Amino acid sequence: MGKRGCRTVLDQYTLELERVASILLVSLANDLGTEQVADMFKEGLQTVRINYYPPCHHADKVLGLSPHSDAEGLTLLLQINEAEGLQLKKNGQWMPIKPLPNVFIVNNGDDTLEIMSNGKYKSIEHRAVINPQKECMPIATFVMPWLDVTIVNRSNSEACGRE
Repeated sequence: MGKRGCRTVLDQYTLELERVASILLVSLANDLGTEQVADMFKEGLQTVRINYYPPCHHADKVLGLSPHSDAEGLTLLLQINEAEGLQLKKNGQWMPIKPLPNVFIVNNGDDTLEIMSNGKYKSIEHRAVINPQKECMPIATFVMPWLDVTIVNRSNSEACGRE
């Protein structure tokens, strides 16, 4: 596939993920009882990051991606070759996530949805580890609100007498 073909496929992919993210955000807004969640993403940003982790027989001695939580609104992760590499931290332990074909993993960000939901939707600490037998190539799409958005925790505002 040439540069134009790759660009066309990536453009189509990102447009479709924009649609999927919009559906998810409307659902979250309905659950939280506020349209603000979906509205603040309407003119937001979307970025895509494709990582490549080659197999390594000494996987325990190399770093994939350090433990972190996402700051963005939503992260849609596709593990295209179904190699294990993503781990989530649960109860202080790292848990491997078995990739499923044609399934997105959805993370919410701690700077937006966790704050707006007053902790109902928690941002999960995760990391990428190297697979000793198979290459791993996750595609992460980050969906963010527009840059000058004010993020308000509705529950805190109501509790403090502000609307």
